[in-house]
Amino acid sequence: MAVDPSSVTTVERCHHATLNGKQAKPSAELRPGDAIHLEIPEPVSVEVVAQDIPLDVLYEDEHLIVINKASGLENQAKQLQTNLAEKEKERVVLQQNLSDFEKQIEQLKTQSTQAAKERDDYKNRITT
Repeated sequence: MAVDPSSVTTVERCHHATLNGKQAKPSAELRPGDAIHLEIPEPVSVEVVAQDIPLDVLYEDEHLIVINKASGLENQAKQLQTNLAEKEKERVVLQQNLSDFEKQIEQLKTQSTQAAKERDDYKNRITT
């Protein structure tokens, strides 16, 4: 049974999947007895530390503050949000890949069991 190349490419790119102790490749085919190891990283938590920067406050009351923002401040926050979103997407994809690999392993177990039963049935037919 072939491994879905896009799934393996995702985990391979992240270096979180091995097949029989070696880095998984998109062209890999699963066979009975293969050992698959997937490492799903924990969600990334990031501590945001406030910076002591002077702010040009144009207006402030108990409900609203208007700040004349210096160039570049927004980009730092957006970059952090983008990085966190990408890491979360990667973690979700890895979890889905793990589920897909587990399903493939169960299918291989079933196929192996069926093949062994067919082999035993065949042996019984030719010996009787």
